[in-house]
Amino acid sequence: MEIVHPFWIDNIVYVKATKDVILGLASRDDVAEVFENFTVTLPPRPEKSAQQVPSWDSLAKIGATQVWSAYGITGSGVRVGGLDTGVDISHPDIAGR
Repeated sequence: MEIVHPFWIDNIVYVKATKDVILGLASRDDVAEVFENFTVTLPPRPEKSAQQVPSWDSLAKIGATQVWSAYGITGSGVRVGGLDTGVDISHPDIAGR
C-alpha cells in the first residue's frame, strides 16, 4: 500500500511505499532529494525562575507607556492570536484560551 501526502508549506511530499517505488522516485530528474522520515525531539523545557520573567523595560524606554496613556489605551478587551508551528498551546499563559 502506498501513502502520498503533499505538504503545502514546502515543496516536499511524504511517500510511504516499497523500496522499488522509492528508488524509482529517486531516479527521476524532477526529484531533488529523497530522505528517510525522521522524528525531531525537543530538549526539555527549563524550569522558570523569577529572573526569567520577561522584562518590559524596553517599552518604557521608548515612551510607549506615555503614548498609551495619552490615547487612553489600556489593552482591555484586546485579543491576541498567533498562527505558528512554534506556538506551545500548553503554555500556562495561553492554555485553554
